[in-house]
Amino acid sequence: MKRKLFVICLPFVVVSLFLIACDIYIKFSDSLRFPCILYTLTGYLCPSCGATRCIKALLKGKIVRSFINNPLIFLLIVFIILIYIQLFLKTFFKTEKKIIPESKFFYIALSGIILIYCIVRNFIP
Repeated sequence: MKRKLFVICLPFVVVSLFLIACDIYIKFSDSLRFPCILYTLTGYLCPSCGATRCIKALLKGKIVRSFINNPLIFLLIVFIILIYIQLFLKTFFKTEKKIIPESKFFYIALSGIILIYCIVRNFIP
């Protein structure tokens, strides 16, 4: 019973904490700027460069602007939702159905997508 209550409350707690953290960060983001180490050292954008602008735009409802800033955030959101659905199915329906593959090939392909994104982002105007 406790596990079911936890699984039901989990997304609400996570989203609430995320929104609170984003609100606090947005209020103080002008004074709290952390430079990207990879960009500082090499001049190339890392996969997470633009994530702050992406989240800010997403919270303001500007989905297209958010996607332009960093489309990988949307991949992360889908990934988190799929993990939650898998947990929900396991808890309430006692099924071991895997929505996210646990094979090496899946994670190699995902890493390849991120690598291609970095290459396109840095070398193709």
